[in-house]
Amino acid sequence: MGPAAKRLRRYRKMKLPKICILLGMLLLLYGCWNYREADSLFLVTGCGLDYDFEKDRYRMTVEIAAPEGSGKNVEIKPKILSADGDTVFDAVRNIIRISSKRLYWGHAQAYIIGRNLAEKSILPLLDWIIRDAEPRETVVLYISKCETAEEIFKEKIPSSRMLAYGIYEMTTSAVSVPKAPYVQVYQLYGMLTSDTGVAYVPAVDITREGGSFTPIVTGAALLDKERLAGFLSEEDTRSLLFLRDEIKGGILPVKTGSGPMSGYLSLEIFKSSTIVTPVFQEDRMSFKVKTALEVAVGGEYEQEKYLSADQTAELENICSQFLKNKLEDFISRLKQDYGLDAVGFGEVLKRRKPGLWKEVKSNWNEETFRDIDVQMDVKVTLRNTGQYLKGL
Repeated sequence: MGPAAKRLRRYRKMKLPKICILLGMLLLLYGCWNYREADSLFLVTGCGLDYDFEKDRYRMTVEIAAPEGSGKNVEIKPKILSADGDTVFDAVRNIIRISSKRLYWGHAQAYIIGRNLAEKSILPLLDWIIRDAEPRETVVLYISKCETAEEIFKEKIPSSRMLAYGIYEMTTSAVSVPKAPYVQVYQLYGMLTSDTGVAYVPAVDITREGGSFTPIVTGAALLDKERLAGFLSEEDTRSLLFLRDEIKGGILPVKTGSGPMSGYLSLEIFKSSTIVTPVFQEDRMSFKVKTALEVAVGGEYEQEKYLSADQTAELENICSQFLKNKLEDFISRLKQDYGLDAVGFGEVLKRRKPGLWKEVKSNWNEETFRDIDVQMDVKVTLRNTGQYLKGL
C-alpha cells in the first residue's frame, strides 16, 4: 500500500467519528415549527357547528378556557363565543376577531353538529377536523338532537366546569354503560368511506327539569353517507353495540316474563362476544349471528324468589331469549325503517366473499340488506350460580 493510500485510509478513519459527533449535536438542536406563547392563545375545549339557511352561512360556537383574575387568584372559566362564516374555516377565523386571541384546538374534545346541518351534511366539519393541523383525529363528533348545536352550549348551567369536557367524559363512561357509542373521528371517517357508507356517532341532547338545563349523551345518530338518517334510542343503541361486538361491560335489564320466575333482573356484563358469519345454501344467502354473554345477577325488582341451582338453566334460557328478541327486533327495524346496514353484514361478506360482494354492493342497502335472513344464536351464562336472586 502506497503513502497516498495510507493517508486516505487515515483520513476516512478520522472523518467517521466527526460525522457521528455532528449528527449527535443535531439531536440537541430541536424546536417547534408552530411555537407560540401560551398567554397569546385561548384553549378551545369544544365547538358546535350549525347552518343558517336564511343567511346561507355557517355558524360556529366555541367554548374556550378563559382565565379570570390575576396572580394567585386566577380561575379558568368557560366562555362561549359565536361567529358566522361562508366556510367552516372562515367562521373559525371570524371568532378570532371576537376573542382577540388565536384559538388553539389541540385540547378540544367534543365537536357537535346541529341537527339542521347534519340533515344536509356533516362533511364540512369532518373535513376541516381532518385537514387542519391542530384538531386531533381522536376527538369525538356528536350530533345534537336539538335543532342547533348552539343550544347545547348556550343553555348550560352556570358553572366553572367545561361543558365540552363533561360531554366527552359522559361518552367515555358510556363504554361501561352501553347506551351511547364511542366513535372517534378517524373511525367515523373509516365507516363513511366504506362500501356501504353507513356510520353512527353519539347523540347529545338537553334535559330540562324545572328551570335547569343539563346536557346528556343519549343513544346514537345513524348516518347514511354524510347525512343524518335518524336517531337510535338507548335501547336500540345497546342492540347495535351487541351486534357489532363493541360491548365492554355495563348492565343489561332483563324482563323475566310471567309465572314463578317473573320480574325484572339487572345483569352485570363481564364478557360479551359476537361473531357474524355468512351462510350460503344453494342460491340463498343468510347470516348467522352468535352472541355469548357471561353475566352476574346485579339486582332485581318485583321478585320474591331465590336463585337455586335448579332454576339456573331456566333463568339463563329466559335471559337468552329476551336478548335474542331484542336483537331480532332491532335488525328488523333497521331493515324496514332505514334500509341501512349499520351492523356491518356487508363488510363481513366483503371479507369472506369479495367476488360476490362486488356483484351486490351497488344496491346492498336499498335491496339486498332488506331481504337477507339473519339467524340469531344467543347464549347467556350466569357467573354467580346458586346465589340469591334478590338482594338482602
